[in-house]
Amino acid sequence: MARFILHPSSFILPARRRRSFGFTLNELLVVIALAVLILALALPAFNAITGSRTLESAENQISSYLASTRAQAIGLQEPRGVVLFTDAGTGRVTLVQVQYPPGVTRPQIDLLGVADDMALPVGVGLQAVPNGTGASGSPPAYPWPATAIVMFDGDGKLLLDNVSYTSTSNLGKRLRATANFPTTLTNIGFVLYDKPAYDSQVGAAAQKKWMDENAIPFLVNRYNGTLLRGE
Repeated sequence: MARFILHPSSFILPARRRRSFGFTLNELLVVIALAVLILALALPAFNAITGSRTLESAENQISSYLASTRAQAIGLQEPRGVVLFTDAGTGRVTLVQVQYPPGVTRPQIDLLGVADDMALPVGVGLQAVPNGTGASGSPPAYPWPATAIVMFDGDGKLLLDNVSYTSTSNLGKRLRATANFPTTLTNIGFVLYDKPAYDSQVGAAAQKKWMDENAIPFLVNRYNGTLLRGE
């Protein structure tokens, strides 16, 4: 009687083709396209958040500097002030303390020699809010001054007074003035804004429109020197 003997090799299953777990070219292109789309959508929001935090940091710095200056005015019972300007060397908005110097005829102001400067974060822009109206009775021409001067009297109240400075004074040299600064009223407020975004606007009309829609206005409280933030 015939026998059938099964060899062990008979039970070996045929080898399966190995599957590649890498991306195909089409899949890779889809992933890259999605990544680019997500970045394009997220970048403006990220920039807006970053710009907002930068302006908040600038607001806190200015509040602190104004409070310190006001405290000095009260302690010494003498007027003290803050000049906010764009430093030509660094491009950053900078704060310095000023006074009516002894022996100098008012309304000239000059640097307070013992005070330290304070530079605001990179990318912050500033324009002063002019007091009153222009000579013709209309609002002052835009753009507004890039330098704001805030003064406090000996009681710590906001001082609305005439100020000026010469190009040869320490303040004039610090601001790199090429001519004497004409007598003008001190400021009661200013606006802060995202300077790179503002600079990207083409034309004066577009810049003014952007400023109206995006700049943050601040007024200085007349009695306690705190910043009042507008919307």
